[in-house]
Amino acid sequence: MYRLPNCRDTQATLAVLDTLDTDFNKEDDPIAREREIMKKFGWEEEYFHGRINHWMKAKPKIWALFDEPYSSHAAKVIAAISVCFIVISMVSFCMKTHPNFRITVLSIRNITNNYIGIQRTSTEPHRAFSQIEYLCNIWFTFEILVRFIFCPSKWRFLRSPINNIDLIATLSFYMDIVLVRILDEEAPKDVVEFLSMIRILRLFKLTQHHRGLQILIHTFRASAKELILLVGYGDMTPHTALGRLVGSLCAIMGVLTIALPVPVIVSNFAMFYSHTQAREKLPRKRRRVLPVEQVICYFNFLALHICETVL
Repeated sequence: MYRLPNCRDTQATLAVLDTLDTDFNKEDDPIAREREIMKKFGWEEEYFHGRINHWMKAKPKIWALFDEPYSSHAAKVIAAISVCFIVISMVSFCMKTHPNFRITVLSIRNITNNYIGIQRTSTEPHRAFSQIEYLCNIWFTFEILVRFIFCPSKWRFLRSPINNIDLIATLSFYMDIVLVRILDEEAPKDVVEFLSMIRILRLFKLTQHHRGLQILIHTFRASAKELILLVGYGDMTPHTALGRLVGSLCAIMGVLTIALPVPVIVSNFAMFYSHTQAREKLPRKRRRVLPVEQVICYFNFLALHICETVL
């Protein structure tokens, strides 16, 4: 028997997909696209009545360049540059830990009055990785400043998890400079390593440029109640028969705990993906905003026609 989908589930799914703003990306009319941007800034009434000044025109355009990757060809180019810097930063972060790309640090100390001893103490990354890191973080700093200055709402910008990750990752770079470059030997290594690891979180910025990753994140949010994972380590092993029995039961329960939520996650992903594909194929049926000049001409023509009819 075929069961009709739950109306509440469909409404909740559509409410989530509204945050993805799929209709904005498929709009081809520049006037309608400009109206959508003005609506985000709360200037739709001013746009309708033609009270848009130069700042109101420039601010949404600059914001769309850095925050709406599919709004224009220039925005696509900037999005591609941002993705390249993220990938280069992550590749550089991984490569500088490889032994072949590290330089040996030698310490010189006096053994006697006539002999000097050279001792290999540690290794450090090649200078090229530092230059790459500086270049990438200059771009990240410029990007986050522009997005913050020209965003529609500062409060909404600060509440965004992706923006918080980007801000923390950028600040960790400057904190690393303060600890390593200024404090030098006194810098705690654990803190420096932790600050370096934070920058890996910048990979989540790729969700801004890929619709499938956004759907995947919403899928995990919808499946959060079913995601109960068990983690086991091999540092302690049972030796008695009863202990091995309990360990076997724990292993089976761990497998079941991981296996049971999989159908739920797949179902939620299929639901979000199917709704997204359906919304992408739907035509836009929104009323378009006419320019002020056309509206004035229309009313003048209508008034003239009424006067001729009366006379």
